[in-house]
Amino acid sequence: MFFNYYNSEGDVLKVKVGNTELSKRVYLPGVFINCECPECSQELTKDLGSSCLDYPIVNEEVEVTLYCDGCDIEVSKKIIIRMEVEILN
Repeated sequence: MFFNYYNSEGDVLKVKVGNTELSKRVYLPGVFINCECPECSQELTKDLGSSCLDYPIVNEEVEVTLYCDGCDIEVSKKIIIRMEVEILN
């Protein structure tokens, strides 16, 4: 899919939007996934700045697994990574 982008000079630029693999391992400093354990209601947190995502693809679902030490279970959450590119000149 393409869309038109108009820069500050009024030029029309064609921009393609699609699904792109970011890298083998991606770290996202400052991004935390929080949820509640369904068994014991303990708050679970995963720091994506220290835990990597393996082969994430932009604009597609990525599964993140959080672990509850108290219950010894894994809880899965789905996220979507979106990216924005701004043409400055």
